[in-house]
Amino acid sequence: MKRGLTIIELLVALTIFGIVLGAILSIYFYQQQRATYVEETSVMQTDAQIAFELIKRDIMHAGLCLSKERMPIQGINGGQNSPDEITLFGVAFFAELSKVKWHVIVGLSTGGVIICNNWNDPRRDINEGDTVIILSPEKKRLYPELLLIVTGSNVNPEGRRIITLNNPVSVNAGGFLVKVIGNIYETGVRYWLDQNTRRLMRNNNIFLENVEDFQVAYGYDWNRNGIVDENEFMNNLPNVPPDSLYKRPFMVRVNILVRTERGIGGFRYPLNQIVIEDRIINLEGFERNYNRIILRGIVFPRNLKGV
Repeated sequence: MKRGLTIIELLVALTIFGIVLGAILSIYFYQQQRATYVEETSVMQTDAQIAFELIKRDIMHAGLCLSKERMPIQGINGGQNSPDEITLFGVAFFAELSKVKWHVIVGLSTGGVIICNNWNDPRRDINEGDTVIILSPEKKRLYPELLLIVTGSNVNPEGRRIITLNNPVSVNAGGFLVKVIGNIYETGVRYWLDQNTRRLMRNNNIFLENVEDFQVAYGYDWNRNGIVDENEFMNNLPNVPPDSLYKRPFMVRVNILVRTERGIGGFRYPLNQIVIEDRIINLEGFERNYNRIILRGIVFPRNLKGV
């Protein structure tokens, strides 16, 4: 004759089952948290690395075909409580570089008829309807008060490109005729952080999301030893004439602090304070459930090489 389970045996069995089930669920939820952590961190790193390389390329092209009388970079230091801003000036940056067109002026040009070299390439040749500027061999803008628009572009029997402008300018050989793309030449490309949405903006376009801080520092060879020492970095642009940036080594250090889109359960950021350049960010409570990385790099604007 078989007997059933006693209440004590049933309770023991249920207890053991509960312990095993709890262990299984604990492992499952831990793996879920781990998967979420890996996914959030991977997405954050990938997006941030791509954006970081693009902003470095923009800084590298600051001053492209820009007159030496203009400051190629303008910066706003947010101090200890706010992110920084940086505005770059030139005729084109990474998103517009494929549209850059320029010609060397090869002969004395008068009456608004400019004699240039000819690339014989529609992707590089300046054409009718383009807005242009004229730079001297010393990289100074000529006729800045005039709006210069190409009204004609053709090739003469000698193989030189003949460009006609809407104003009767006169230019010596050795200068440059450069196409101006959109309004970038005048207004520049501005990087700034919208703290309400945590979005790093490029002008009015979203450039990178989930950004917690954006900091910039500027290195300038104050002691004229041919290099930029660590103590020569400053949080504001050097108070020097624009053309001096072409005469001494100059560089820009960029810092971007990004964090995961969501807080990660069970994760605890190891620091309660982050220091970037001249800003200190305190992390308290739930803020430490976000993972973060800091991207930092130094860029030499190649159009501002010291001589």
